[in-house]
Amino acid sequence: MIVKNEEENLPRCLSSIKDYIDEIIIVDTGSEDNTIQIALSFGARVIEEAWQNNFSHARNVGLCQAKGEWILFLDADEEVMPDNLWQLRDLPSQNADGFFIQILNRDDKGNTIKQSALRLFRNNPLHRFRGSIHEQIIDSILEHNPEAQFQHLDLIVKHTGYQGKSITQKDKIQRNLSILNYEFEQGNQSPFLLFNLATEYLRSGDFPKALHFYDLAEPQLEPWVSYSHLLGKKKIQCLILLEDYQSALEVTNEYLHLYPDYTDLLFLKASIYYHKKDFINSLQTFRECLKLGEAPGSYVSEEGVGSFKAERSINRILELLKQSDIPEKRADLSLCLIVKNEQKNIARCIKSAKGVADEIIVVDTGSQDHTATLARKLGARVYNFDWSGNFAEARNFSLAMARSEWVLILDADETLRLEEHKQIRDIINKAGDTQGFYLKLINYFGTVDPDDYVVDAVCRLFRNQPEYQFAGAIHENISQSIIGAAGSASIVPTEIHIDHWGYLTRPILKKKNIRNTQILQQEVVKNNDPYTLYAMGTEFFQQAQYKDASSYYCEALRQHCDDGMLSDLYFKTAICYLEQEQYYQGVEMVKRGLQLFPDFASLWYLYGMLEYQQNNLEKACKIWQTTLATGDPPWHKYTFPKGIGTFRTAAVLAVCLEKMGQNKEAELLLEQFLEKRQGLLSIAPPYYRLLEKKYDSNKAVEILIEKIKPLDFSCCFILADVFNQLGRPVIRQGFIKYSLELLIQQPLETDFMKLAGMQLGIILKNCAEVIKKFPASISTDYKIKKISSLFNLGVDLSQ
Repeated sequence: MIVKNEEENLPRCLSSIKDYIDEIIIVDTGSEDNTIQIALSFGARVIEEAWQNNFSHARNVGLCQAKGEWILFLDADEEVMPDNLWQLRDLPSQNADGFFIQILNRDDKGNTIKQSALRLFRNNPLHRFRGSIHEQIIDSILEHNPEAQFQHLDLIVKHTGYQGKSITQKDKIQRNLSILNYEFEQGNQSPFLLFNLATEYLRSGDFPKALHFYDLAEPQLEPWVSYSHLLGKKKIQCLILLEDYQSALEVTNEYLHLYPDYTDLLFLKASIYYHKKDFINSLQTFRECLKLGEAPGSYVSEEGVGSFKAERSINRILELLKQSDIPEKRADLSLCLIVKNEQKNIARCIKSAKGVADEIIVVDTGSQDHTATLARKLGARVYNFDWSGNFAEARNFSLAMARSEWVLILDADETLRLEEHKQIRDIINKAGDTQGFYLKLINYFGTVDPDDYVVDAVCRLFRNQPEYQFAGAIHENISQSIIGAAGSASIVPTEIHIDHWGYLTRPILKKKNIRNTQILQQEVVKNNDPYTLYAMGTEFFQQAQYKDASSYYCEALRQHCDDGMLSDLYFKTAICYLEQEQYYQGVEMVKRGLQLFPDFASLWYLYGMLEYQQNNLEKACKIWQTTLATGDPPWHKYTFPKGIGTFRTAAVLAVCLEKMGQNKEAELLLEQFLEKRQGLLSIAPPYYRLLEKKYDSNKAVEILIEKIKPLDFSCCFILADVFNQLGRPVIRQGFIKYSLELLIQQPLETDFMKLAGMQLGIILKNCAEVIKKFPASISTDYKIKKISSLFNLGVDLSQ
């Protein structure tokens, strides 16, 4: 501990912890009261050190004297709560380098701010605090041990330093500002210093200066930085205090996009609406706070924003609405799912929609796992339905169970985006005569590049009317039912996303293909209509059986199917011809399609590919230039892969230009997309190959890094995959190592799994290569030993 004139607080602090520690080291920076005598009475070793306007210096003086294996640091105005103190005796058995502990900061107004802080860490002479104020040690630990492991300890420290005399608080603020401004004037303009300087000005009441320094710090911060979320919250508070409510609302929406589960931001958003006297939106947003609940422990959060404070605000607004006779208009919403054996997906799906749905209907068609149990635990009403081989029948049964005015349809392997819940509420509350909405279905097909997805428009949000019914045994559809009853203008597109993850699981996808094919074979016999033929062809298309797929597609075209699927039908039929090397037929199919859909970039892209395969390079280049000029298609009109009119076309056009000897043109084209970091998995490989023709590999990688600036895990992981595909193991491992370093700073389980999956794939490939090279005479023991040696972070075969 470091202390100065803490005779009021020190006894309470030391009494709370004395029975669970082996030594107490106190650095006194100039006490003039009884602080030192009190410390000595608790058996503390007191070091008197002159104050040097640097908290880290004082902390490190104490660290140099510590003999224990573990260090716990506290301030005198803190008290360790008695619950779970026994865990401190269990530290030698813990496989961790440090522990985050929950700090409860209480002020005179009764507010409690919760935050996690690294307060317990292994004693190592290399680990030292940094920062003259608001000192930190985690960077020092990670610098000397990038693989350091941190865990959370279920220990609570109550901090009362924000309570007490306002004069004392003002003195502390002025002291802190003096230290921080001195560092700023000496040239330290790190985001952490700027953030702390802004926060002190906010506490002092100088809101314009606070906002100025938050604005300076913000561009330097990545979202994963530990205090980035807090900067957003404090900047919003600053704007509210300046009564700039519109800017506050815009900033809040930006940060909610980054941190959708940070309830404090949602609470602030509700407060902004309240200040603007928009009581209806304020009320709805406070209710969303209740549904979201208290913020996760990883955030610095105010206690009650997801519970009693939100409830109190709701009651206050309801009373205001009652007094002013303002009607509260709010449409209700039912989430409807049909499921079977979806225990791996069901919780993720329901949680993504629980904050916006008033009820959840799950129709189980015969699960043999824990799907139904998990759904009930999450508040769903679960109904059993005997599977009839017809998806529309199951969907319509779910609609019959729904009680709300509006219905939202999801599959178990789909999710909503939390930040769009408010948008869903807004559109159904203000729908007018609109009967349904086309949502933006994002079908992910790759796990590396977040741009690897296909966009589709689906009617999944609509009014719950008995005449609106699904049709189709498979790929069931309700839009035609709504249009037939209310007209084509009754369904409108809206920028609300459904993320579909089902195409990422290949074994499950194959099972679904087999099931769907069996259903459709029966449907084709009963009803040989264009839509059924198209659906049947698509099942064969997904299984790469292009000859069978094209026969069904051509029959559907012959019958003149409706416009809803016609563009995709031309596109997929032409792909079938391309895959079968029937280029002439493919070109003719594309030309027919472009006559009807000249703005469908996918057809232009495919047209260029067909000409390229016939070595008509100049013609292919001109067509792809037209594709780029067309851009990505309107999502509510066409189904298409993201980037088909931008980066995907740029990648193939660059390869074509390179083949024609126009390397400089190819390089300039790719650089336009690299600087935007669009479609890196498509753009980076041809760009690197061009660089390798001009420079050695080190220089080529250096230029690539300069263009992309890979500062986040996603970007580094993509580059690792790029160099894995290019067969550059040394460069690949460099990016894998950097990806791991970034993960250690901001751990995320799904990203660890991605990285581990890549490494395992590399290892298995190397093992397979070794096995191929074994002569028959080699002993089994030697084979096992050789293969085992490869299990070392994906070491390549040459090593």
